[in-house]
Amino acid sequence: YLEGLSLWSILSETEEAERAIEARVVCGLIEQALIGLDAIHHLRARDGSVAGVIHRDISPGNLFLTEDGTLKILDLGIAKRSDATDPGGEMIRGKLPYMAPEQIACKSLDARTDLFALGLVFHDLARGRRPPSGRVGVVSHEALELDAIAPPLAAVIRRAIADEAAARFASASDMAVADANR
Repeated sequence: YLEGLSLWSILSETEEAERAIEARVVCGLIEQALIGLDAIHHLRARDGSVAGVIHRDISPGNLFLTEDGTLKILDLGIAKRSDATDPGGEMIRGKLPYMAPEQIACKSLDARTDLFALGLVFHDLARGRRPPSGRVGVVSHEALELDAIAPPLAAVIRRAIADEAAARFASASDMAVADANR
């Protein structure tokens, strides 16, 4: 049992109070999430090779801040190896407001799919608000409020949520380096 709050609960509270989360706090939360994702993405198979595990459901509801300030990534229930076939067939799994284009299209997924979702979490935390009703991934970058976010942070978010996976950060550690240099 964990004592604390999900980031969804925190976003709900900040939105209701009409107050923002300090940028340094947002960056600290994202940094911890990136460390956790890097660990998930580098889990080893029995033979010692990198298993290529993808969470597939990164969202504020699955990121939990404990009372001591440690961020935990929860609910790996739909996680899978990037090279594994989906036993559910071509069924979309995850939360629509945080899904990458390739996930919505039931295409091949990799670590960059999770980074896309985390980029949207970063955006929502930086705004201090939950996603608008009906958001499915990112229809367009213009639909996001990146102008209201400090330019160095907005640049990290833009790259994380690029439409094409090849234009995103290659790994959680790459995104963490960019975030640290903001």
